Amino acid sequence: MLRLLTLFCATAILALPGTVISVSGSSNIDLGGIGAVSWTQSGSFSDVSVSALMTNRSGTGQSLAFHAFLTDAIGAGATVADEIASLGFSIAPGTNQTVNLFSGLSLGAGTYFLVISPDAGASGAGGWGAISTSPTVTLGSGVTRNADRGSTGAIASYPPSTNIPLLTGGSLLYSVTTVDSAVPEPATTALIGAGLALLAASRRRRT
Repeated sequence: MLRLLTLFCATAILALPGTVISVSGSSNIDLGGIGAVSWTQSGSFSDVSVSALMTNRSGTGQSLAFHAFLTDAIGAGATVADEIASLGFSIAPGTNQTVNLFSGLSLGAGTYFLVISPDAGASGAGGWGAISTSPTVTLGSGVTRNADRGSTGAIASYPPSTNIPLLTGGSLLYSVTTVDSAVPEPATTALIGAGLALLAASRRRRT
């Protein structure tokens, strides 16, 4: 019984992983240009990680370079002041490669945009993995998915400021996960308190 109480109390206060938003599936197409996805959250999440599924169809040995941006605005007028995080990365040849873009982020309530832009030479040889059929979508509490965007046209000098039209015929694949510190419900808090009291009483009896 003592061991069970100890395990319960420890488990109740651990940080638990969860999904903010996930759009998943096995990529059967890829966006050979600039892409953007977006979600809106009504609450805050801490220790957030962002990943995307990428594809490189360029052939043996040729890596492709990209830049990823997480912002709270896109389109005309978006500047680096709207940027939350950015990353340059490259991918070796292959399909369905999960690329971990960002981690350790704290995101408050609002709308966020993930933009991935090909560097010179990468456009058309691969890109953001997408699925032409309905993807599996998982949403966290208070999170809504917004429309995906994509274009193979010209990219602005600051990629998130590009006018990226709505994407048709596919869904871009990405995942945003969180590790939030668990805040126990009142009933759980009472149970933890009772368990700790029993643990203390048991230890007093042993001494």
